[in-house]
Amino acid sequence: MELTLRLTESDKLLPVIAQLLAGISPAANTAIVPVPTAFPADPTQAPAPSPDSSTMMLFNGAIVGPPYLRDKDGSVWMLTIAEGSSPPQGLVIRNGSRLMPADPSWGYTQIIVRAGQVWSILAQGQSQYFNNGSLYNGAMPDAAGPAVPAPAAPIPAALPTPSAVAPGSSGKVIQCGMGQAIPTLSEAIKIAQAGDKIQLAPGSYSDTPPAWSVPLLIDLGGATFDGTNTATLARGKGLLVPCADSIIQNGTILNVAADQTSGQLTSAIRPDAGCGYLTIRNMIMHGNQCAVGEGGTGNIVIAIEGGDISNNGLKVNTGSFTHNVYVGADCRRLTLTNVVADGAVEAHSIKFRGQELIVDGGVFASAPGKPFDLPNGGGLPFKITGASIVKRAGDDDHGILAYGEEGATNGTAGGTISGCTVSAGCDNPTITVMGGTISVTNCTLSGNKISAVGSGVVTGI
Repeated sequence: MELTLRLTESDKLLPVIAQLLAGISPAANTAIVPVPTAFPADPTQAPAPSPDSSTMMLFNGAIVGPPYLRDKDGSVWMLTIAEGSSPPQGLVIRNGSRLMPADPSWGYTQIIVRAGQVWSILAQGQSQYFNNGSLYNGAMPDAAGPAVPAPAAPIPAALPTPSAVAPGSSGKVIQCGMGQAIPTLSEAIKIAQAGDKIQLAPGSYSDTPPAWSVPLLIDLGGATFDGTNTATLARGKGLLVPCADSIIQNGTILNVAADQTSGQLTSAIRPDAGCGYLTIRNMIMHGNQCAVGEGGTGNIVIAIEGGDISNNGLKVNTGSFTHNVYVGADCRRLTLTNVVADGAVEAHSIKFRGQELIVDGGVFASAPGKPFDLPNGGGLPFKITGASIVKRAGDDDHGILAYGEEGATNGTAGGTISGCTVSAGCDNPTITVMGGTISVTNCTLSGNKISAVGSGVVTGI
């Protein structure tokens, strides 16, 4: 006699199986529990999570696969088609609520269970996971296995070579502005030579200076610039656009890109190709798309010292490139010393995609985003020391810091938060780390308990 059995996870079947294999008839009072259906009509009766690799997919204009998926927390996920979309665009629904991608124009093609979590796959190919009400890019785990290893960390770029002539080293000072023979900063930049210092007189100005390609020290002398007229910004990028090593200090810049509805990274100060070292001292920058934005410069080191760069970002913007500071992947090092970035209008306070972040003192907060977002990980350990990091009650975003949530392309060197004051007033505050270790040491923690999220490690919370 040949006997084929279907094994289930029910312990109640084990004695029955043993008796059958021994040729013994089951006892009359032995209850054989039916094999549970993975996807019964009532989702609340389904196993949680659904079987690993269970998939709903948008295929040939229709949704194929089971009627829903469940994650290990019991949440019910569905993939559906946006009404009236042509071609059909997939939407992700969790517990009856639609989850939005970073860009509303993006659609989903698949949801899949991996390691008890439901992952959403964008049409562009990115995999996303759910955390605190939002979807974030991340590496999807192997089926029934550990997370896909992060790529090997690239060797951090060498620091750029400083310019042969240091900013402000020539001994020449160009006086300009109100009451001077040279009436504007724009005119002074046009005649400046390598190593010169430009000294602007106090006052309010509305000119939009050109980019410059020689090392300069520009002292704004307490002057204020209103950059609302974005049509004439240097290279369409910022109010001040250095293309050589530069120092910019002692002024106020307001409202750059305040009339834009899409992210182009227009900023109060935005370095461009050719700028290897940029130092920004004692600047006040509010109401701009970004106070400081960087991308596409090549290898660069940026230092921001003192000043207040709070409340930048555009409410009418879609959320892209609109932070207090946005620094791209080609930045070798960003240093923030005693900087106040207490609040952002639309997204994160500090968003840094580069290799090395060093923070010493200062205040960092954002209600709609995180005080610190390092979406690409880091090739060198970040160091945040002596800062005040704030999440307030009622903040929409509950993240204190996120590391590698869009993929750790820079590696997973991790970092340290030491000697800081961390105020976690929002519900369910989190530190997200998708690789490596973040150590929290000698910090004063207040508010709600901070949780670690992701495949990495957080110690000291």
